[in-house]
Amino acid sequence: MNLRIVLDMNLSPVWVDFFAAYSINAQHWSQLGNPRDIDEKILAKAIELDACILTQDLDFGTLHALHQTARPSVIQIRSPLNLPEQIGALVIDILQSNETRLQSGALITIEPPQFRIRDLPIV
Repeated sequence: MNLRIVLDMNLSPVWVDFFAAYSINAQHWSQLGNPRDIDEKILAKAIELDACILTQDLDFGTLHALHQTARPSVIQIRSPLNLPEQIGALVIDILQSNETRLQSGALITIEPPQFRIRDLPIV
């Protein structure tokens, strides 16, 4: 898979090693910036890295809707089950089956066992 992922502060850094096992380059925001940085800074860094954002935060989708932007793609986990051992297999399946859409710009909301996908920009 040719995806890069920036993990938001609200997710555990254990995702980095989990993704590495699937040859997905992932970095936790704590490796890239200040943990107190605003969401816009995380969005800008993800664009710079040509990466998707994995988060539990709904604000990234809101920012896309407000500014009608198409990048970066955002994957939102909407569940208290948010560790790789709990939903990692589902996340990998979703990433693999939607890689092309993620590369073009998409917002994916994962509510185990289901997910929704919306192409960006949101109009």
